Amino acid sequence: MEDADLVAFDEAVASVGCDLVSESDYLPVEFQTGMTRPMLQEIAGYRIATDKGVRLESGGFRLTSGPCAPTAPATEPAALPSETPEAPEA
Repeated sequence: MEDADLVAFDEAVASVGCDLVSESDYLPVEFQTGMTRPMLQEIAGYRIATDKGVRLESGGFRLTSGPCAPTAPATEPAALPSETPEAPEA
């Protein structure tokens, strides 16, 4: 498997939303890469084996690397100390 093929695959899959599930996902990826369906399935299997993709419960594939890498959830900013007036001295 050529590095150029992997890059083309990743870019094409990202362009369709990172999932390969149905005909409407596969056709544009086939067109963009010039690869056949079996070639795409072979690369998807390779991406799964190298932890750069996952099988979907629906039977499809999701790319999880490069432009399709999951982002960490945003963290909330630390709370500011409450601004309570100081008690007057007695």
